Parts: sequence; structure tokens; C-alpha cells
Amino acid sequence: MQIVHLRTNHLCNPLGYRLSHVVFSWAVEGAQGTKATESRIVVTNGSTTIADTGWAQLDSLAAEVPLDLAPRTRYEWTVSVRTDADEEATSNVATFETGKMDEPWNAQWLVCDGAESPRHPIFYNDLALSGEVASARLYTCGLGFYDASINGERVGAEYLAPGTNAYDRWLQVQTYDVTEQLRNSGKAARLSFLMGNGWWKGRFGFIPEDRGFYGNDWRLIAELHVSYADGSTQVFTTGEGWLMTRSNITGSNIYDGMYVDDTLPTTEPVAAQLLGAAEAAASTAKLTDRLSLPVTAHETFSPTVVPVPSGDLVLDMGQEFAGTFRLRVNEPAGTTIRVQLGELLQDGEFYNDNLRSAKQEFVYVSDGAEHVLEPRFTYYGYRFVKIEGVSSFKPEDFTGVVLHSDFEETGTLTTGHKLVNRLVENTRWGMKSNFMDTPTDCPQRDERMGWTGDAQVFAPTALYLADQLPFYRKFAYDMAQEAAKHEGGAPLVAPSFMLDGPACAIWGDATCFIPWLFTSQGYNVEPNFMNLSPMTQASLL
Repeated sequence: MQIVHLRTNHLCNPLGYRLSHVVFSWAVEGAQGTKATESRIVVTNGSTTIADTGWAQLDSLAAEVPLDLAPRTRYEWTVSVRTDADEEATSNVATFETGKMDEPWNAQWLVCDGAESPRHPIFYNDLALSGEVASARLYTCGLGFYDASINGERVGAEYLAPGTNAYDRWLQVQTYDVTEQLRNSGKAARLSFLMGNGWWKGRFGFIPEDRGFYGNDWRLIAELHVSYADGSTQVFTTGEGWLMTRSNITGSNIYDGMYVDDTLPTTEPVAAQLLGAAEAAASTAKLTDRLSLPVTAHETFSPTVVPVPSGDLVLDMGQEFAGTFRLRVNEPAGTTIRVQLGELLQDGEFYNDNLRSAKQEFVYVSDGAEHVLEPRFTYYGYRFVKIEGVSSFKPEDFTGVVLHSDFEETGTLTTGHKLVNRLVENTRWGMKSNFMDTPTDCPQRDERMGWTGDAQVFAPTALYLADQLPFYRKFAYDMAQEAAKHEGGAPLVAPSFMLDGPACAIWGDATCFIPWLFTSQGYNVEPNFMNLSPMTQASLL
């Protein structure tokens, strides 16, 4: 008998997530018995036991254990199970680690005015390490997007951080384990952050002009906590001494794509500006540990070249999906390469008029060297690709990369009918393409918003296909934040992006239906959950 699939709040060994209450879940394989008679959960912090349920009848789908958690602390837990066949087994050790919780920040916000130049900033600082690194954690939030790196090596595997939410009400903090990167860096480490526009600064929703929805600047806050082998600690924070330079990214937008010019001159570093305490308090919402699953890369697709009447270079990926791409190029300096992405061919030609105002493109000006291009501060919904400016293209130079929230697929269905199987696959790909931190209505045109009606209608199907409680927990919190503006009235869209006001039937039902759906499946996440009001349920999820 083995105990498997250990999860904390339905997450595998979560790091830095919001843990307002903690539930544990597990599964049993290879048992002789038919049911568990009793189970026991033990939670430890190092050699100290902080909770022991004793042998009791625990719910393997969601066993809540009251815990008094400390910030930035790693915990271990095991579960033991006895069955009606007199078997007993103990699981391997699982872990969870808290983020900063409500701990005050020592770091200051860095800020770069977007009106000064369209070139996206890079904030950085050179850090002097004082010993052998035992462990290190980076806690950060950047607005709109950010890519962190240490000595040029990317931190984590996440795209589109810090995710989409109502930035005027809450800001999500990501936690990264950077122990190995600092160990490999020697005594000096350059910590840098490349910034993008994202949902904070780029156009989004139904705003016709290209302006920031929440802000028109870039902002960054970060703390790096380092523990050394000798027991000492060191904390590096954004603030005085940080520098800023400009990247070669001249534009980025979720709808339109990215624009990069590698012929631009290098800019001299200048002192990074600090966002004043009063301004930060007035214009920046509360920092909180993350709820969003990370958006990560999954499948990749290789193209075939499609002959078209115009003679344009058009690729077919063979599958509609949401994500990014990698393109190897080696063109003379000054060459402009344009990549357009769409869903259809019409009259045998590349077609993207269905995208409305969304350009869905990547424009690159070459510096004459070979590069592998990968847009990072946007995503595309596409099957077909049109490429201009590449003189000698080979299909192996292009790779389509699927992006979606890092949920765990659990359900499959195969029938004896080819078309039914294709329908199931289309449904699965519809979920993957639209679960991009928020359950969106489409992955391609100038919309891609979290319509609550769409989300609640698809939720039962999503549960068959994947373990989606963490994903919908975050969306329910988004709905609760929007409803709080209207005395509990459910929103049409979460985050609302100016579509304010309470919703109507179907859309408004999401705040009742989605929490009910999970509790009806046994995911009890709070005592007496079903006795609470729908909006309280949503906020607790």
C-alpha cells in the first residue's frame, strides 16, 4: 500500500502561496482494503512537531489542520493511513513554505516613468555575498510584467508574472527558491529585473487608446533573503543603490505583441528612482502572497510550410493553442523581421481580421548576429504564422510553445468514434488556451477577459479534465474583490477592467455556482462552508 498525490491546499509542495487556512489531501494506491478506517497527519518544522492529529477519521480530499504559521518558514508533513484490511502505511515527506504573509517589507518600490522613453527598463544591483549559501528566497512583485535573473540566468520558469488581478485592490508576491543560482554565483551576484507592460501598463479591455489601465509607469519591489552555512543571514532589498538601464524592447502589449530593436545604442546606467512612501501608499495596493498558479510552458509544436497563392511564408502548427514561440534568425544588421500569428486561412491566405484591433505580432530589428527570439511579455492564440524578413527559413527554426496556468490534468476520455474523440480534444485545448491565470473567453482577439458567465458554464467540464480548485480559488477571490465594490453584487468580468456594476443571470450566478460546485465534489475548504453566504464562500476560497 502506498500513499501518493500529497497536496497542501491542492498544490504540490507549494512555495510562497497564501495559506489563510491549510488543508491536506492524498490518495492511496495498492491497498488490500476497500476504505481507510483512520488516518493521522503530523506537521513539523525541522525537529519540532507543530501539529499531530492523532489517529482519527480524516477526509482525504481536504483534511483541515489548524496551524499557527510563521512567515518565510518551511514545514514538512506526513500522513499515515490504516485500512479495513489491517494495513498501515506512512507517506513520504511533503512540504509547504509560507511567503512573507503580513510581515512588513524592508524593501522600497523602484519606479520608472513610462513617458520618458518607450524602451523597457532593467532594474539591477550587484550583491556581495558573505559566505557559503545554505538557502535563499526571492520575494518580489513587478508592475506590469517582470523577468528576474541572477548573473544573466533566468529565475524560475514562470511567464507573465505577477499575473492578472485588480491591481488597485491587491498585488501578488511571487516567491522563488534561488539557492542553487546563488551557490553557483560565487561571492558576487547581479540581480536584475527586465520589465514589461502587462495588464498594469499596457492597453487592455475595451479602452481604444494604448495607455496603461492601472498605471503608466513600471514598478518593482523585491527582497532577497539569504541564509548562510554558518547560521548567519543577510537581506538584500530594492532601494538606494539600485541602478536602471534601458533594454532593446520598445513596446509590449498582450493584444499587440512585442517590438524589439537590437540596433539601439546601449544606455548608461542611472540611479533607479524610488517611489515615495506617501505616493506608494496612495497608489499601490496591499502586497499579499500569491494565489495564482504560475503560467508555464508545456507542449511544443513544429510547423509545416503552407503553400499560399501570394507566395508569403506561412506556417501551420497543426493545432490551435495559446502561447509564444521560438524563432532562430541570422539576418544582416538593420533587417526587420515581422511575425504575425492567427487562427485561420481564408481563400488560402493568412487571415487575422477576426482579431479586431489586436495585432498579435512580433517585430524584431536585427543586429546582424544569430538569435533565438522568444516573446516573453505577451501571448498569442494561434495556429497559423506569417513571417516576413527571413531570407532562408527552415521549419526547424520555428517552435510553437504552449503556455497556460500550471494545473494538473487528471481526466481523459477515449471513445470508439473519431469525431467524438476530436470533440473531447477540442474541449481540452479550449481549456488550456483560456486558462491563462484567469479563465478567459478567448485567447487571441482584443478581449481575453475573465467573463464570469463563461467561467461558471465551463467549470464542471474543467473539473473532469483537471484538478482546478487552486485555479478557481484565485478566480473566486477576484470575483469577491470586484463584488466588494458593489455591496456584494457579482461582476460581469473579474477583474472588471472598467466593466463595473453587478451582473445578471448566468454571469452573476458564478459566485454561487463555482463555490458550490467544488463543495459538492467533496472539496470542503472551510468548516460549515455551505452555511456561509455565496460571497463569503468566494472570499474564503
